[in-house]
Amino acid sequence: MARHARHQVGAPRFAARAGIAGIAIALLGLLMVQSSSDVRRALQPARARMDGITSQLSSAANHHFAGYTWLFANKASKERIRELESQVHSLERWREASRTMSLRMVEYENMLDLMGEPQIGGVTARVIAETNGPFTHSRIANAGAVHGVFDGFAVVNEHGLLGRVVRTGHRTSRILLLTDYNSRIPVMGRTSLDRALLVGDKKVGARILHAETPDKIVEGEEWVTSGDDGLFERGLRVGFAHQDKEGWRLDLAMQRDAIDFVRILPPPSFVTPEELMISDGKLLTPNTDENLTSQSFEEASNSEQGGTNVGGRP
Repeated sequence: MARHARHQVGAPRFAARAGIAGIAIALLGLLMVQSSSDVRRALQPARARMDGITSQLSSAANHHFAGYTWLFANKASKERIRELESQVHSLERWREASRTMSLRMVEYENMLDLMGEPQIGGVTARVIAETNGPFTHSRIANAGAVHGVFDGFAVVNEHGLLGRVVRTGHRTSRILLLTDYNSRIPVMGRTSLDRALLVGDKKVGARILHAETPDKIVEGEEWVTSGDDGLFERGLRVGFAHQDKEGWRLDLAMQRDAIDFVRILPPPSFVTPEELMISDGKLLTPNTDENLTSQSFEEASNSEQGGTNVGGRP
């Protein structure tokens, strides 16, 4: 009885070993057959047909799944188009509102006899990084003196102020960024109206120093150029104020995206009283004591002549 049980247990083991040995012998024989050049030449047509069938099946599967891919991509494109159309409609409303406000501002300025801000032109250029320049944070623009760019011009992009031109060549110019330690820009807060000096900082980008009333600075307040130096137009966006352990700093607007295309702006065209001006074909000189005396005498003579003509009229 026990011998019969051992025989039943050992039978499956022997069968498994025999099967493994048979598979090994078959694989060895297959390898030996494939190593023969005659066998490979005989199997080459069959392999070629199988490769063709496999490629056709793969192409059909790719074409089938490509339809689903196109379907989902087309759906995403339609959603993006609807989103852009909504943005266009919103921008059109803002454009009309801006035109209305501009016309209203012009009417108010005419009514109040208010001198508006001077219109500033500019040059569009593309900038590249500079690795071996004299400054830590600077860029090179492909616009120079031949394009009307000179030292001191402001540089902006779609987000705000980037820096200023510090050196001009014939067709290129070097831009000193706000993040460089040598950068010094007069700025002001839109809410607090506090004025300060923006100094470049390699750790946080830029810091607010020498603020007139630091207690009035508001967290998250937008800061712009004040125009006190006469080199920058007033109101160019610079960044937003945040306070840390070392004081107030600005999250610069220029750091929102990569710097590629920029606009180079000349300084406001304010004319000092000492500069010579041409008005009505007459050369006007600075108001010295001698000029003021002669102008007063001419005005008095003109008024007397006007009174004589009025009294002597028939």
